[in-house]
Amino acid sequence: MYEEMLVRNYSPRTISTYISLVSAVSKHFGKIPEQISICKLKEYLFHKVEVNKMSPSGVNQTISAFKILFKDVLGRSWDPV
Repeated sequence: MYEEMLVRNYSPRTISTYISLVSAVSKHFGKIPEQISICKLKEYLFHKVEVNKMSPSGVNQTISAFKILFKDVLGRSWDPV
């Protein structure tokens, strides 16, 4: 994921933020990121918004980080519907 974002010329701060967000979700479920489904990601985000009052930008950043991971790194489809 790091290499993909580096090649795309993401800023160091964005790279750090995205990796940190993916790591937080992974830690929450006790699974490696590849084992987290979109459904589980939505569950996590709902919890963070309801309980921890996660900001809309935090939600969007987390979604963007997982979209890069799923589509561009893992080659999985990104169908959040």
